[in-house]
This record gives sequence, structure tokens and C-alpha cells, in this order.
Amino acid sequence: MNFPLYIGFRYLKAKKNRNVINIISMISIIAICVTTAALVVVLSVFNGFEELVASMYNTFDPDLQITAAKGKTFHKSDLDLTAIRQIDEVISVSEVVEDNALIKNGEEQIIATIKGVSNDFAEDGHLDDMILFGNPKSLKNGMAVVGFGVGYNIGLFMSDLPKPVTVMIPKRTSSNLLNPANAFNSHIVTVNGVYSIQQELDDKYIIIPVEMARELLEYTDEVNSIEIRLTPGIKYKGIQKKIQSMVGKDYVVKNHFELQETLYNVMRSEKMAVYLILSFILLIAAFNLIGTLSMLIIDKEKDNTIIWSMGATQQTVKKIYYIESLLMTTIGAISGVVLGVIVCLIQIRFKLIKFAPGSSFIVDAYPIKILGGDLLLIFSTVIIIGALTALIPISRLKITINYNRK
Repeated sequence: MNFPLYIGFRYLKAKKNRNVINIISMISIIAICVTTAALVVVLSVFNGFEELVASMYNTFDPDLQITAAKGKTFHKSDLDLTAIRQIDEVISVSEVVEDNALIKNGEEQIIATIKGVSNDFAEDGHLDDMILFGNPKSLKNGMAVVGFGVGYNIGLFMSDLPKPVTVMIPKRTSSNLLNPANAFNSHIVTVNGVYSIQQELDDKYIIIPVEMARELLEYTDEVNSIEIRLTPGIKYKGIQKKIQSMVGKDYVVKNHFELQETLYNVMRSEKMAVYLILSFILLIAAFNLIGTLSMLIIDKEKDNTIIWSMGATQQTVKKIYYIESLLMTTIGAISGVVLGVIVCLIQIRFKLIKFAPGSSFIVDAYPIKILGGDLLLIFSTVIIIGALTALIPISRLKITINYNRK
């Protein structure tokens, strides 16, 4: 075994002459362990929230979306949708037309966004599980579904379904805006489903057949976007590049993360900020090693002289204490990662830490997702901080003896 490593192990296990050094050593390891475990738990909670938010938006947002690089709409005939549908990983290709509209139910009315979708959107069934009440097959039958917030604001209840409502959009070619009868295109659509995904989406959309949306907006074959669903679990980046090359530079192909880029950037920034804050706390905890090593060097001063007299260089003696510092840091890091993972697994299994009673969040307990990359990052951070702080007392180590040896 390497000599400095052997002596470092012996110093780590051996009882020190002053019992307080043993206590401080244990405190240093525990401090690193607890802070490391906190990093594991907190970052895993952020991962859990990110996955939860992604799952909510992915129910509504497509895996890939094609939009015009310039302008609001484009003609669907400008794209070879048949070739896109023939890609093995593609499940559905939906035409989408969106715009704001006035939704009326008797005396109740609200400004909402109509989302006209083609049959592919209805047939892939990804929205079916989100139908709160009503018929999940409404879109397939030429009817509409609304978000829970939209339905509530226009007085739609479960007992009302199916319920006809009026959708009104200003005419593109109207010159008389003072007469509502002439200023608006209107259409009566039967609502036979209410979905609930996420409040922002629930308060915004009414989903109707695309032909009806085109009629209201006086379109022919225009679309605002083409939404593409892929096989679950497939890696989308390769497909995204392939479709981008097919449609050319006049169109933009975005994945579901890019569609909610601001949201995900905020979440990742928060995660990074928490990581840096806890790393700073870890740095403070690691400074306990300075006191521990300083006291240990004083405690082993006689041993240092003996080892030096036996032929070891001063650098070898320093390496002994540096290795012991790394061993203490490694023990704290490993135990902290294990403790953090155990806490996360307990939360995943038993959901012990819940949200406050009465909260309107969609889950009862804090979500957790453990990522191997995070564990590696945390472990590396602990080792690096421990290695750097250990250099402070070791750099000042000097062996004092009564004679010189070259």
C-alpha cells in the first residue's frame, strides 16, 4: 500500500491523544454528510417539480411544433405532411388554428382562445385522460371541449352537457364594427367535455374542430401551426432535426421544452441558485476540516519528526494529512449521498412530507425524482471543496527538529 495512504488510514482510525480532536473530526464528517444529503434532497425535489410541470404541459403541448419563421399563418399545402406522417416515430400530425374569440353561454361570456384541431389531434387520445367530465370522444364527434376555468366562467356544469355555446370572432373584412351582427362571424358549437390540466391552460382554451375555426376566421387551408406527436420515450432531437431539414428555413420546428422555454429556464435557474447556496453552506461546513487538521498536525508533531527522520520528505508528510482530509471528505460525501437517496426513496414510497391542507396543488406530497447526474455533481462538488479547503492548514505545515537533513 502507498505509504502516505497507509499512514492516513491509520491516523483516521486511531484514537487521538486529545479526545476533542476525535469529536471535532466526527462533527466535520457529520456536517459534510448532512449538507450533502440536503443537496441530494433539494435537487431531487426540483427535478420532481420539473417532471410534474413537464407532464402537465406535455399533455397539451405537442412533442414537436412547426410554425412559420415569419408571419402568423401559412398554408398547409406548402408542407409535405404525408412525408412527415410516414416517419416511423411519428404518431400523429395535427393541423392547428388558434385565435382569440368571445364565448357566450346565455348571459355569461368570456374572452378565450379557440384552438381548432384536425382529426389527428382527437384520434391520438392524449387529451382523453384529462377530461374531468363529459365525453372524451367529443372532438372525434365534431363537438368541443373547454378548460375547466373557461367552463366555470360561462356557467357550464356537468349536468348541462352537452351544451351549445356561441363562438364569436371579429370579421377580417368587416367595415362596420358598430353593428355586432355584421362585425362578427359566429358559430354555435356543442360543448360535451371539460378538461383540467393546469390552471393557465384551463382558463384559456376551448378546443373545436379545425374546419369550424377556419370558417370563423375566414381561412381556406391556413394553419397557425402543425403539431406532431411522437412515440412515447423516443429521443426527439434527431426527429426534430430531420423534420427541420424537410420543411426548410422558412419554418421553425420546436420541441416541447422550447415551447415553454421561459418556464423551464426559470425552474433551472432556481435549481442552480439553490445548488450554489447549499454549496456555499457546504463550503462553510468544510472549513471545520481546517480546525480538525490543524489540531491533528499539532497532536502528531512528534510523529511528524519521526517519519521525517526515517527518510520521508516534508511533502510526504503533508501528503499524509492531505489524504486523511480527503478520506474524511469522502466518508462524509458518500454517507451524505446515501442518506439523501434514502430520504428521497422514503418520500417517494410513503409521501410523508405533504403540502399544506387545503392547497389547490395537483399532487398531495412533494414530488421527487433522483437523477444520477445530480448525484455525481454533488459528490464531485463535495470532494473538490474538501480538497481545496484542506490545502490551507497543510500548506503551513513545517517540521521542527534539532538538526538538519538534506
